Amino acid sequence: GVAQGSSAGVGSVLADAIDGDRDGNLVTGGSVWHSVQPDTGPSFYQVDLGRTFVLDRVMIWPRTDAPDQATVENFSLKVLDAAGQVVWTGDYWPEGAVNWAWGSAAMRGVAGRTVRFERRDGSPDFLTFAEFEVWGGPDKPSANFARAAGASVTASPAEDGTSAVAAVDGDLNAWQPSVAS
Repeated sequence: GVAQGSSAGVGSVLADAIDGDRDGNLVTGGSVWHSVQPDTGPSFYQVDLGRTFVLDRVMIWPRTDAPDQATVENFSLKVLDAAGQVVWTGDYWPEGAVNWAWGSAAMRGVAGRTVRFERRDGSPDFLTFAEFEVWGGPDKPSANFARAAGASVTASPAEDGTSAVAAVDGDLNAWQPSVAS
């Protein structure tokens, strides 16, 4: 795809977040995208896939050399069609930053050309992450065989209200559900 964004700073370029390198160290890894700070416009990062694909999931790999960057917080994911119209949107993490690899399959099965990460407000006043991955293909995503009907799940005892079945339920959202529309 082709990366586009509100800005690029700290020696990074927009393509750093779609180069396949998940190394989150901005200083030694050389493959972390970072906006300018402050990013004065609406902070966003998006990938134009070049044509329409059926999406499966989005994964975001954070910057790791500066803990608590707080940029994977209070954002919307949007899927746009070839005409630039929003065909799907989901809002995530209104409070509390995610400082670990994060993903969502809430858009699974949605056809789109561009996937956009957009800050819902101006705080923090920058964005940064190591990798922005958009998974999908020309056809409907294949089934998760681990959650197929009749598959059994065996695990050590579950705690804190969890269950072994939750590990294969297809939900990539950790601890907080999204609000998709």
